[in-house]
Amino acid sequence: MLSAIGGPRIQDRRRLYLGRGDANWRRVENEAEVKALLAEYGFESPEMHLLTPRQQIEMMSGASIVVAAGGANAILSHFAPQHSVHIVMHPRDVGTGPWGGLGGSVFLRQVYDRIECDPVLTDKARPNIYGRDETSNYRVNLGELRSKVEFAIRHASHTRIDNALKL
Repeated sequence: MLSAIGGPRIQDRRRLYLGRGDANWRRVENEAEVKALLAEYGFESPEMHLLTPRQQIEMMSGASIVVAAGGANAILSHFAPQHSVHIVMHPRDVGTGPWGGLGGSVFLRQVYDRIECDPVLTDKARPNIYGRDETSNYRVNLGELRSKVEFAIRHASHTRIDNALKL
């Protein structure tokens, strides 16, 4: 895929937040507070659905830290650089297995972390094998998010590799 766009674009590293916006389910209930906290650390909140696939890939190829709501383009982490940090938020006990960012992170030598969030139940429950609603919205613990972001910033400042995507 990177070859199709002329190879990776080595650029200043970006910090990205990929939210779920007005999704019908599994939304971040306190997304305004999440965005405000991340803005303190220089995170951008692009509207990925307004970008072309090429623009999305190029944006991710320059990411040093990505915070994503589970299901919100986390699969794009496959185009992020080696050693980038990915923090994915999910309702508690709702797993993704090797899909999305986790599977890619393992093979791409990226740092992957997860925040288990408190579910906010909806009237459209769809229980998983643990009896938890897979569609529930959730609230992010801002203290935990701040702690993980600060760790990610420290880590990224020590592991930056400008040519990590070059073969």
